[in-house]
Amino acid sequence: MSFWLGEYERYGWQALLEGHRSGRPKELTSAQLSQLDGVLDSGPIAYGFSSGVWTSPMIGRVIQEEFDVRYHPGHVRKVLKALGFSVQRPRRQLAKADPAEQDRWQRYTYPRLKKTAERNAALLFGDEASFRQAPTLYQTWSRRGHQPMIPTTGQRNTQKIFGAVDLYRPRFYYAHGEIFEGQTYTMFLTAVAERYRKQEVFFIHDNAPYHRAPEVQEWLACYGHRFHLCPLPPYSPEYNAIEPVWHYVRMHATHNRYHATEQEFIEVLDGTLSGIVEAPKQVQGYLEPFL
Repeated sequence: MSFWLGEYERYGWQALLEGHRSGRPKELTSAQLSQLDGVLDSGPIAYGFSSGVWTSPMIGRVIQEEFDVRYHPGHVRKVLKALGFSVQRPRRQLAKADPAEQDRWQRYTYPRLKKTAERNAALLFGDEASFRQAPTLYQTWSRRGHQPMIPTTGQRNTQKIFGAVDLYRPRFYYAHGEIFEGQTYTMFLTAVAERYRKQEVFFIHDNAPYHRAPEVQEWLACYGHRFHLCPLPPYSPEYNAIEPVWHYVRMHATHNRYHATEQEFIEVLDGTLSGIVEAPKQVQGYLEPFL
């Protein structure tokens, strides 16, 4: 119906006759396509829209305002595909992240670290994660009209896990900790370092305060000649290769999972973590974007 109303507004009553055809849409020039490309990259808010989501009708309006060309939303989608655009889900980015430091990491720091493998050095990513007994909810298929119900005890039992993944092997290591602080962190680092006695290690981790604790500095005095701690840009968890591994663990141990007791929760969590240790290739696909 909207199509015919639009045709009427453009061509009058003659547009409603069966014999009328508006013809092939006018093509945008290369210069106009380049200009449109820049507008789309800037985002709808920068252009003056109140929404942060580009839609085909909105882009059609941009094309009409900028180039006096009217496109049906279906043809707008064809233009977008030709320009290399696709419908994508945004990824969250911490507002405190420094784009300049992230760019430096991606363009210079991380490529140099990856080259260490050429001299037989190990490249590891480390992190810590907390897992709660209460089930984490995750979308799943269910019969229409019957929303899944996941029981919960209301217990807030939490397991704190130190983890590390070797990017090129792959290998996975983990350990439980009572709390996240300098002493427990160095205990985990020592356990990892003992597995690489004859190999140089570059260990990438985030900027948690206890990663710079006095205990860690003392530990480096003993191990720093072969075990190098490499901090990520602040507030940049998306650059840590172990993050998708944590996602895998939650998918198998806590998402939509009811654990009646704390012991059952720990057994399921340890079973998932140990399974990765024994068969690390099951998470290899998560590491490929970082290779």
